[in-house]
Amino acid sequence: MEKYLAIATFLVGCGVEPADVPSVVRDKVPDGLLQQFEDAQEHSFIVAVPAAIPTERGMRVARIASRVDVAVEHDWDQLPLVQVRAASLEAALDVIDSDDVEEAFETREYQLNDAQSFPLINQPAAAAAGKIGAGTSVAVLDTGTNYKLAELGSCTAPGVPASCRVAYAADFAPSDNSLDDNGHGTNVAGIVAGTAPGTKILALDVFTGGGASSTTLLTAINWVIANRATYNIASLNMSLGGGSSTVPCTGDAIGAALVTARAAGVAPVVASGNNGFTNAISWPACAPSAISVGAVYDANVGGLGFSSCSDPTTAADKVTCFSNSASFLSVLAPGALITAGGYTMAGTSQAAPHVAGAFAVMRAAFPANTVDQSLARLTSTGKRVTDARNNITTPRIDLGAAVASAAPADTTPPTGTVRLATGSTVTRTAAVTLALAASDASGVAQMCVSNTTTCTAFEAFAAQKAWTLTAGDGAKVVTVFLRDTKGNTTTATTSPRAEIRLDVTAPVNGTVKATAVSGSVSLTWSGFTDAGTGIAGYRVAVAMGATAPTSCATAVYAGTATTYTHASLTNGAAYSYRVCALDGAGNTSAGAVVTATPHELVAPIGSVKINAGAVRTRTLAVTLTLAATDASGVTQMCISSTATCTTWVAYATTAAFTFTAGEGTRTVRAWFRDKWRNTSLGASASILVDTLAPTNATISSTATAGRIALSWTASTDTGSGLASYRLVGLAGTLAPVSCAAGTTLYQGANRAFTHPVAVKATWTYRLCALDVAGNVSTGAAKTATAL
Repeated sequence: MEKYLAIATFLVGCGVEPADVPSVVRDKVPDGLLQQFEDAQEHSFIVAVPAAIPTERGMRVARIASRVDVAVEHDWDQLPLVQVRAASLEAALDVIDSDDVEEAFETREYQLNDAQSFPLINQPAAAAAGKIGAGTSVAVLDTGTNYKLAELGSCTAPGVPASCRVAYAADFAPSDNSLDDNGHGTNVAGIVAGTAPGTKILALDVFTGGGASSTTLLTAINWVIANRATYNIASLNMSLGGGSSTVPCTGDAIGAALVTARAAGVAPVVASGNNGFTNAISWPACAPSAISVGAVYDANVGGLGFSSCSDPTTAADKVTCFSNSASFLSVLAPGALITAGGYTMAGTSQAAPHVAGAFAVMRAAFPANTVDQSLARLTSTGKRVTDARNNITTPRIDLGAAVASAAPADTTPPTGTVRLATGSTVTRTAAVTLALAASDASGVAQMCVSNTTTCTAFEAFAAQKAWTLTAGDGAKVVTVFLRDTKGNTTTATTSPRAEIRLDVTAPVNGTVKATAVSGSVSLTWSGFTDAGTGIAGYRVAVAMGATAPTSCATAVYAGTATTYTHASLTNGAAYSYRVCALDGAGNTSAGAVVTATPHELVAPIGSVKINAGAVRTRTLAVTLTLAATDASGVTQMCISSTATCTTWVAYATTAAFTFTAGEGTRTVRAWFRDKWRNTSLGASASILVDTLAPTNATISSTATAGRIALSWTASTDTGSGLASYRLVGLAGTLAPVSCAAGTTLYQGANRAFTHPVAVKATWTYRLCALDVAGNVSTGAAKTATAL
């Protein structure tokens, strides 16, 4: 994109001078469009796509529409043209410089070019011979037509009644709720109807006020081509124009559309314009495919003045002062003063429909003739009229002579096309089949196919030809020289050519990654490349199990995306995939493979208890009770006294665990994992660890007759707290070894006890303190003798 930013900066930063524009833009863009680019923030323009084959054309349009900041506003399916809107200059240049665009055109606005005349062109003689254009129709692209006029059949609707001369009427510009708000279109339609009394009028309203846009005109022309067979359309009339050109003009979208119309058998008749130019004619009449029409007077009507000029004297076949003229003007016809459709008007607008009607007559009279052949009849039989302003001689049509003429001598070589029979412009084999089409007034007799610009081995013409391209990947040009039955032969520059790209090399594989979830596997791939025709798409093949398919012939996905989600799969089953890239020629890469197993994503839910839920322990070694559930089954657990855990073991419902040394509340945590490695949140349990015994008390005694009174100081315990005291004794002077030996005399929380004994009996005691956790102190001993 950097190069477009640089060009954009250049164009916007400077006044756009065509000579200085970088060649990447200059080759495809006319000066007028460059000026539009300089003046506008958003850019609406028309581009020509180089593919006539519908499938290829559709692919190119789709690629244009997929570009960043670009939208396709109009796609005329009968024309190799698309209207594009780009949000930035960079985006506009990016589109134009792509291989999908052959040429770019500015959008234009065309204005109107404003019968007594029929004897001048010998129309009555043609009508007397029955040549009236029956069974044909003429499309009038103008301001509409008031078909309610008696002159046009007093129609209540197009085609109603049967005598109605207007077979179809429609607004292609925004509807103005008027059959003709200007009268111009009605006058033009009336001239056509008078010139060819047997033809039907197709009234296509293309004007909004006084202007008709390129977009609207292209939509109307597209309709004409699409419906040419339905209505047997012989010609289309455009009494409109704008600007001027001193040479046959290119770089205009309407001119490009007229190429298609003329090739489809519809004569594109266009008024030359009313500016009085003597060395130029208006757009789109200047287009090479347009049949441009200048105006002559049909009689002496006295001196006349017009907005741009005046004619002090007038006479039949005098070229009007307003009529644009140039050496490449096609024909002349009456254009002043012409009364038709209830209006009297003068202009090349009135001259053009005489010619459009004449083509309808020629179509009915010579249905096998091409547009070129009908034009040759009209020009070869027309009266030669010299324009006094510039001494240029141009034929003025003579319809009577044209319909009575023999076919003109054929000195023109055939025309034709050649392409791959597959309809594509790329191939992955050097051996191809060519599809050929050709036409010629005398018939196409021979052809000579060549991989170069010369050819000598002619053979009988055929619609298909097996052919072998030169070896090696890259662009190939096949030229087909054509020869008709008269010996007229095309040259290297006029012969049909097919530009074919040979690509026998498969794309280079990239990589593919798989993400398995419950019931589906999502694939993402990247890195596939192709140096020939580029990556055109991908195919994904799948097989159950750990082995991928050997090829991508049977695919679950085919398209241009670089991701694919394979759904409705069985959890726990392995799926192996192969992703292959296809290039523009149909070569397929070997493919990248990956295996994945879909599975459920819900982690186990679990719990842990210490010593069956005890709140304290006097030992560091404890027993854990574990419980966990999961739809796929719990397979592992990890136990830790910290917040993290890395050692996983097989899941069990009990486990021995030992805390590290220390006192106080201790916590154990447990994590659980299912077979898909879904891991639970940590479950936890806490317990008070108290392994230290209370402190010993100090015991004292008081002897009386037959009694020994014992008392002791308080013991302390910093862990679980003091619970009770235990007093044990033995008769004699030897103390019990622990508080578990001897005779238990007392256990409780008091700190005094009176022991009744025999008179003068001696006892030895041991007093131990117990804490809440069950720890027992070693005890304090005391010997006493009763009185």
